[in-house]
Amino acid sequence: MVHALTGMSATGKSTVLRELAKRGRRVADVDDLGLAEEVECDGAVEQLWRESAVAELLDGDDDLVLAGCAANQVAF
Repeated sequence: MVHALTGMSATGKSTVLRELAKRGRRVADVDDLGLAEEVECDGAVEQLWRESAVAELLDGDDDLVLAGCAANQVAF
């Protein structure tokens, strides 16, 4: 099962991931892994997950805590 932690910047997602990793859980921070990219959208810059890369990370994983926040996270 994949558990997702999402939320605005500076809400503690990375802190929670570090604590879970200390306790032996497998964790992944989309931002830290380089699985997100900045794209221009209607004249503004927005961070989106690279969907193929995130899908590959999730493929076949049965125990992962994933953290990040992007408009296209609903694809997962």
